[in-house]
Amino acid sequence: MNNTTTNETTVLPPLKLVQISRMNEQAITIEGLINPEWLLSPLVSAEVVTQGDVPYMNVKIMAFLPDELENDSFELFELSPEEAPNLELLLKYKKILPNAKSYFAWYICYEYQLSKDIIDVTVIIQNNDPDNGNPRTSRGTVTQIIQSY
Repeated sequence: MNNTTTNETTVLPPLKLVQISRMNEQAITIEGLINPEWLLSPLVSAEVVTQGDVPYMNVKIMAFLPDELENDSFELFELSPEEAPNLELLLKYKKILPNAKSYFAWYICYEYQLSKDIIDVTVIIQNNDPDNGNPRTSRGTVTQIIQSY
């Protein structure tokens, strides 16, 4: 799998996750106002904690991902440049699932070692249909950070 940023110039290593857990036993089918193939935006929270003298940010993500994915079928990558005052993360599938109709809720936890003040955290779920220019097939969430280190 080629893990690259949007400009296709830098290969990114996947991040080591603290925890990844599927939250429900049966898949959720979304019916009603939206097309079930359009991803729901992830829910994201971030909290600054200290382990010893080292400040970390616990980034907790709740994402609805296609039911065909297992916990080793997706990875998290950091996209933000070193000098940027934000943390931008990409949740990327290892296979394309353009016609997903049902989803599992996943809890994903990542620890980011703080070396700079962070203003916000952005989490993007990759476009599940790269041939489709519809922005509804790729979702992201921005979380404001009230306190950094």
